[in-house]
Amino acid sequence: MSDFAKAIEEIIATHEGGFQKRADDPGNWTPNGELRGTKYGISARSFPDVDIELLTLKEAEELYRKVWGMFAALEDQGVLTKVLDLAVNMQWAGHGPATKILQRAVIACGGQLVVDGSFGPATAAEANAIDPSWLIDAICREAKAHYAGIEAAKPEMGAWFKAWNQRAAWKPR
Repeated sequence: MSDFAKAIEEIIATHEGGFQKRADDPGNWTPNGELRGTKYGISARSFPDVDIELLTLKEAEELYRKVWGMFAALEDQGVLTKVLDLAVNMQWAGHGPATKILQRAVIACGGQLVVDGSFGPATAAEANAIDPSWLIDAICREAKAHYAGIEAAKPEMGAWFKAWNQRAAWKPR
């Protein structure tokens, strides 16, 4: 069985460390246009009412559980960590691009799903039925394709391409 706390710990240690307040990162801006930053993967864009700079690790972990806790239904630690890492980077809660990436990966591995971007029991069950190393490889391929699509559509975000490709290829311990 997977451990959500371990997944959070690995993601923060690997990709979502300390405070940063880059003006060229859209996630650092609140919806009303205030530059507040990102810390532990908690962004001003997604959490405009949180004091990002003063956010504690414990508070960040609580937000991870509240927003992305549904991914704990993924039984393999590596699969959970990989999907949670993508979700923190690109989607709110259980609906969005990270879930579509997982669903496409499941299908590539022979699973039967509709790619609707909504994480639920069917997605979890299909993912849990696949060999984890095979599924993680497929998730990495699908994540790379997703980021490549962003790169093609938004070349002005070039400062992020290298980090996105590294994140797509990253495999949890």
